[in-house]
Amino acid sequence: MSAPHRYVHRVQIDEVDAAGIVFFARYFGWCHEAMATMLESLEGGYAGLLNRHGIGLPTVHVDADYFAPLRFGDAAAVSVVVETIGTSSCTIGFRVDRQADATRVASIRHVVVLVDVREMRPVPFPVELRAVLESRRCAEAR
Repeated sequence: MSAPHRYVHRVQIDEVDAAGIVFFARYFGWCHEAMATMLESLEGGYAGLLNRHGIGLPTVHVDADYFAPLRFGDAAAVSVVVETIGTSSCTIGFRVDRQADATRVASIRHVVVLVDVREMRPVPFPVELRAVLESRRCAEAR
């Protein structure tokens, strides 16, 4: 089993709501950022997949559990693992912790499908992308 990919995001003022805590949907953006950083070893990274190859990884399903709040200035440590890999889809698990005290903040799971972005039809994972996904395959980040 591989170690999770790690990504750290510093909470910005525009990410908190009137209660002073991070608005729940912001976590999904951080997960996407973390997935993109996981793919940086590919030629051109995630942007290269989109711009050079015309393929992308839209999310088709999300589930999330929240355990503790984050506030402006907190560092969110996001651990990323690939839980399952199919022909053109995979399930990616994200665990978000408050970096300062390692408190678990959220567990999020995205199911993504590799698609031809012009036709929005599933396509099989290319060998290079599958290798990156396999390198982060673990049981769960949650």
